Amino acid sequence: MIGVMLGLGSYRDTARLSAARAQRMTGLEFVVIEQPPRNFPPDAFLGYAKLSLFDLVAADHICYLDADAVVLRKWRPGALSDRAEFICVRDQFIELYPDYDADIPRPTYFNSGMFIVNRRAHRPVFDLATTLWRDNARPLPIEDQSALNYAVHALGTPTHFLPDEYNYLRAHLDGRAADQGVVVAHYTPSGITHAHRKLLDLLRDP
Repeated sequence: MIGVMLGLGSYRDTARLSAARAQRMTGLEFVVIEQPPRNFPPDAFLGYAKLSLFDLVAADHICYLDADAVVLRKWRPGALSDRAEFICVRDQFIELYPDYDADIPRPTYFNSGMFIVNRRAHRPVFDLATTLWRDNARPLPIEDQSALNYAVHALGTPTHFLPDEYNYLRAHLDGRAADQGVVVAHYTPSGITHAHRKLLDLLRDP
């Protein structure tokens, strides 16, 4: 298993810092993708690049983290490799957006900022998600997250949900940290300046 982060556009430097920390905390080699996939539309939301993970790396087992996700505690994701389940964490804010992806049951809806997958079991999920995006086959209000959730749901792919602390989306709101059980703090709201100041402070702290 390897770790993968997207370091596209303005996220390049953050991804490099975050990947270095994740590598220390997980024991995995982390690869930062700094070039988009071949034939990637120049005006596309950069998060869609994660739908091409199995084309961007040769590894069969991947632990994916967004660049603004910080690993705060020692963790061994390799223990979850080669599972049939799509391993992820439920989205902690989707209930605030009842019209977003409303046809996907809320208890099964995950955040796409952290997942563990393998090529054998999950390549079809990424292929279908890519088709949904490329063909404008359905509305994707949360971009790659919508595409992946719908693909998992449509294919009946089993999921295994880790506790919220493995992709904790509220760290910018409540300040929970490693000593309070958070394993991965995800500073997801890119428009909130104070959240990303906290993110950079964490990444610069050895």
